[in-house]
Amino acid sequence: MNSIIEIERCFTQVELNYLMPLLKKWTKNDYEVINWFNTHQIPSCADKTPSELCDLGEKDRFLQYVKHIEYGGFS
Repeated sequence: MNSIIEIERCFTQVELNYLMPLLKKWTKNDYEVINWFNTHQIPSCADKTPSELCDLGEKDRFLQYVKHIEYGGFS
């Protein structure tokens, strides 16, 4: 995914309202959000990136991961 708009297309508005502030808090800017989304491998999701999970229709696994990390869990 090459833009924030492409990332946003994967999620509902409610999900975006939760997700985007967290991702922006974890990174410095939109460019880094995009980079993180495309490169961060999630061990608990077979080392797939958030982008790959969305492409596979597994955004719920990604959202579960984000919630887990937000509440102090480990990946």
